Amino acid sequence: MHELQQQYEVEINEMVKAGNRVGDKGYVTSHGGNLSCRVGENLVLITPTKVPKDSIGFDDVVIVNMAGETVFAANDR
Repeated sequence: MHELQQQYEVEINEMVKAGNRVGDKGYVTSHGGNLSCRVGENLVLITPTKVPKDSIGFDDVVIVNMAGETVFAANDR
């Protein structure tokens, strides 16, 4: 696990659970859009687009800065 994943493990797990929940309940289209959560002054956790929300996993969550630049991505999509 990457150090940023360790630092934000709780938040990432919450995003995964939220994404899975809204996907399971049909509150979102199967693969449109994303979920995001600001975790620091300059960091945002974000789920991928075009991935069904009910199948998002821990390593799918990407960390970007406020300029939109990828800081960490476990799965290079």
